Amino acid sequence: MPRHLLRFLVATLMLIQSCWALANHHGSLSLGVFAYRPKAVLTERFEPLVRYLEEALEGTRITLHVLDQHEIEEALVNNQLDLLLTNPSHYTILRSQNTLSGALATLISIESGRATEALGGVILVRADRSDLNQLTDLRGRRVAIPGPKFLGGFQTQAFELLQAGVSLKDLEIIPTGGHDQVIQALASGNAEVGFVRTGILEELLAAGHEEARTLRVLNRQDLPGFPYTVSTRLYPEWPFVALPHVPAHQVRRLTSALLLLDPAHPVSRAAGIGGFTTAADYLPVEQLARALRQPPFDAAPTVSLSDLWQQYAYGILACSALLLVLGMQTTRIALDARRLRRERERLKEVLLGANAGSWEWHIPSGRVICNDRWTGMLGYTAAELAPLSFDRWKALLHPDDVCPSIESVQQYLAGKEDAYVCDFRMRHKHGNWIWVRARGQAIERDGNGVPLRMSGIHMDITAQKTAERQLRIAANAFSHAREGIVITNVSGDIIDVNTAFTAITGYERSEVLGKNPRLLQSGRHPKDFYAQMWNQLSHDGCWRGEIWNRRKNGEIYPEILSISAVPESDGTPSNYVAVFSDITPIKRMEQQLQHMAYHDPLTQLPNRMLFSDRLASAIAGHHRSKKRLAVVYIDLDGFKPINDKYGHQAGDELLIALAGRMRKALRECDTLARLGGDEFVALLTNLEHSADAVVVCNRLQQAAQSIVRVGRDASPVSVSGSIGIAYYPEHGREPALLLQNADAAMYAAKSAGKACYSVFSQACDAIFPTSGPDTSEDRGSETPCAEHPNR
Repeated sequence: MPRHLLRFLVATLMLIQSCWALANHHGSLSLGVFAYRPKAVLTERFEPLVRYLEEALEGTRITLHVLDQHEIEEALVNNQLDLLLTNPSHYTILRSQNTLSGALATLISIESGRATEALGGVILVRADRSDLNQLTDLRGRRVAIPGPKFLGGFQTQAFELLQAGVSLKDLEIIPTGGHDQVIQALASGNAEVGFVRTGILEELLAAGHEEARTLRVLNRQDLPGFPYTVSTRLYPEWPFVALPHVPAHQVRRLTSALLLLDPAHPVSRAAGIGGFTTAADYLPVEQLARALRQPPFDAAPTVSLSDLWQQYAYGILACSALLLVLGMQTTRIALDARRLRRERERLKEVLLGANAGSWEWHIPSGRVICNDRWTGMLGYTAAELAPLSFDRWKALLHPDDVCPSIESVQQYLAGKEDAYVCDFRMRHKHGNWIWVRARGQAIERDGNGVPLRMSGIHMDITAQKTAERQLRIAANAFSHAREGIVITNVSGDIIDVNTAFTAITGYERSEVLGKNPRLLQSGRHPKDFYAQMWNQLSHDGCWRGEIWNRRKNGEIYPEILSISAVPESDGTPSNYVAVFSDITPIKRMEQQLQHMAYHDPLTQLPNRMLFSDRLASAIAGHHRSKKRLAVVYIDLDGFKPINDKYGHQAGDELLIALAGRMRKALRECDTLARLGGDEFVALLTNLEHSADAVVVCNRLQQAAQSIVRVGRDASPVSVSGSIGIAYYPEHGREPALLLQNADAAMYAAKSAGKACYSVFSQACDAIFPTSGPDTSEDRGSETPCAEHPNR
């Protein structure tokens, strides 16, 4: 077989194996399990489940952490957990404090061969306590509980007692920290009553726990099909939760593996469970916590006058303005009433011009006289409504407006009002309702001052009422929108902002009124950017895009901004409205995804993809700078024995430490990347002479040989590095060939006894393996072309 063909096949095999290794590297996950029993018991119980899930995820390592509730909360704050299995009440609290996804699945417990997806609470007393038989007998008693955040160990029983009229204030609560401690408190006499979750009593009895045999269940419930002794109603079992940062493909495989776990599986038998089922509805748990005012519903929100003003300022101003207008109109009506008799004749002419309907009511007989405009307003002719009376007028009113309208008339007739003014709805001939504003005044009274006749007008105010309603809707939308809104005049001066604007930018409304929105500019965009924005806004009447702005505290943030011109009737803009949303979380997620795509997840060094990009760029730049560059391939000697002896965690610690030290050994212009396993590669640029690369390799060798302490015992370990060097362009003009020849030189260094460097040559090429990378410590036996750093 020709030699060049052999090299091509070897390179192809290496590339395929590297891609396969990268595709199957998923990192590790951590699973937190709530320690409702002793940690050693639960660790032994759930360890088989962890191994089962690792098999389902094909290569992903899962670490089990059995933690109490406080430890789980601290781990979530420090981003130390990826998966979580805890009780429903604790899950409800955590979901209010952290960014948690919904449950993937719900635990199935099993007892005497019967499975259940629910849990409840058990109330225990000593069998010899004949004075404790009902829930009301627990008032004033010492009650041992695992903790206030336990659903089956506290909250279910507390809810049942609340329903029976027994408040938590009536009990002497003794938190013990766990279900087993509750049993001990009962047995020792430190408590008269104990609360535990369902299944605990059966577990203790099955294990031969003598103290459990001395106890009796209070308020025992007979629930068909439920396998445990229970004193309360039932709630969903424990949820299995994946945090939002866990990749979607792993979440799907986890969910599938959990739902496929049946009661007969060895994992289920080891854990004493019946597997998992589809996620239950945990709303009843929230409702229970609300009823008991337990966390996270134990504190009522406080609302100050400042909060009300900030949230409803626009509505308060609108109502004040409306009241002011109504007050002014009432004052004007009173003045008009005094001049009514004197100007009656002139008013008739005014009514004709104002298109208002006039009416006159003879109070003793109830007869009403009106003009054509009055009847035409309702779609009728005068003949169709004749004879018109007060009762007929009342029959045309909207049912909801009859009582207020009659009351308004009576208030005026009783002398409690100076004028009759009332707004109401009347049925149109076509069946729709129109709004009418009625104004009237007594024009004739008897000797005792009792009104005999009234006259007045009806005005159609439907359009006005519709406009007022639309104004209220617009005001509410403006005030309650979650997006920031800015309104400016044609000069660009701010005339109004909403509360979301203040929440996003930090500027109060009073601080920006009359100012130009350029006070928000971040300085990141050139002047051409804003010129193009206003050109498009002037041409199209709108602009939408992404922009960086600055908050009041100086923080620069990204936002999606939409600006629209509000045109006058002639098409010229009268105002501009800008609507924007803060997209900082989206930008942060994009940066995280980009970092993950181009960096090694363990050492945070560039990965093969990013290294290849930088190598290609360096080769392109070589034609301009004319300086040399080199590719240095580094393989750690003695890493596998350390990994086997101290474990993968210790191996990871060693790789992280050495990666940091080797990176410090390089210059600022150089790049260090991890290709996988214990293999690293460095790109050295701007080299004046080949000897410069040897100096850097000596520093890399010293960094690789330095002692690192790993594992729980901080054991001192050390390795060395076999280094291969390939120069551009002597040893290849293509990135792939340079990397291949540097790898061949590294194998030569391995063959020369390790802990040395080798520059690529034809002799190195002869040692290059033909079956892909060799994971053994001794990678060749041919004559090496290598030099030890100190030779």
